[in-house]
Amino acid sequence: NVGSVYAYNLEGCYIEGKLSIASAPANLAVFRNINNSCINTTIFLQDETLASFITASDGEGGPSPTILNTDKMTFLQGQTETSRFKLVTDAQMKDAVYLADIGFDIVP
Repeated sequence: NVGSVYAYNLEGCYIEGKLSIASAPANLAVFRNINNSCINTTIFLQDETLASFITASDGEGGPSPTILNTDKMTFLQGQTETSRFKLVTDAQMKDAVYLADIGFDIVP
């Protein structure tokens, strides 16, 4: 945890697990400046009003976009994608052809 960020400046990471957030500052970012990574994390918001204060933002660079699983991170549904930041479902995350089509590097 760096200030109000749980994960900062990650490159080429796969993150899986569960994160529970009971309280947070208004400027909380769960993930910030993540590049070429896959975030497959369930995030529990104990106070649903925090959802508007939680953001996941991508950094610059890296050979492929960061992908985030919206089936597990439901607060991201409806967010806008960028060339560096792609939102996928559980089914899409398991589909290598789909991931390659959106530019995510698949390593056999």
